[in-house]
Amino acid sequence: MSSRVILPNKYQGEALGIIFDFSSSLIQNDTLIDTPTVFLIPYLGDDPDSAGMIVSPAVRTGNVVRQQVVNGVPGVTYTATCSAGTNLGNVIRLQGFLTCLPSQP
Repeated sequence: MSSRVILPNKYQGEALGIIFDFSSSLIQNDTLIDTPTVFLIPYLGDDPDSAGMIVSPAVRTGNVVRQQVVNGVPGVTYTATCSAGTNLGNVIRLQGFLTCLPSQP
């Protein structure tokens, strides 16, 4: 199961925490239990080091996951995917687009 989330744009020099809220994707009595995984791949544009944007593990608090991302290539839009397992044996994926803008002046 995969759903879309809306993510903010980020500036190249900015460290940004992106949020994945699984609450509306869970069925009754289902909760996240696994350590979530987050990855970024270029959707529009080229970035040979998109994995380098994730510098620390994702943090889960209840059904919300926060991932810190850094750097990026200005003008590139990335697909950010967060996957997590649940106590009922489901694997849920949330995806969103993250666009990197040039550093703020």
